[in-house]
Amino acid sequence: MPLNALLVEEDWISVGCVINGEVLYRLVVGRDRVSVNARLGGEASSVTPDSVLFQRMCEDFIAYLSGKSCQFPDYPLSLQVSPTACRVLEVLRHIPYGSVRTYKWLAQKAGLNSPRAVGRIVGSNPIPIVIPCHRIIRSDGTLGGYSAGPGSLELKHRLLRLEGVSI
Repeated sequence: MPLNALLVEEDWISVGCVINGEVLYRLVVGRDRVSVNARLGGEASSVTPDSVLFQRMCEDFIAYLSGKSCQFPDYPLSLQVSPTACRVLEVLRHIPYGSVRTYKWLAQKAGLNSPRAVGRIVGSNPIPIVIPCHRIIRSDGTLGGYSAGPGSLELKHRLLRLEGVSI
């Protein structure tokens, strides 16, 4: 049975997840616990899940948010998306820490003609940070969007700064 759980809570960001056993279904990023719970669709459990994945994710996210280089490439994920979206998210998942790419670059790498279509897929990413949609920017060098709820562009900016990217 899936469980909503709060991974980390810092003064500027909260991260919650939906896990089932050892599979990550969804990750929610927000400015605080209230916004994360609202986006999870209910209160995150205060019970620590009996999951090796959850414990590892907590450790990895604490390290990441303290400024340590961290990739999350081998978490087992359940992506309930179309084959096209899966292709885009798989390319996106491997953009290195501290790097940015454009929507156009991502479209080309995923074999699509439309950066706008890629933008819609990136905007509905069910597992941000693990699939680092914050590393996608516009071709003109501006941030573009970030769908983490209210104040999300500031979150995107802070995540990039955390990784040493100045925009």
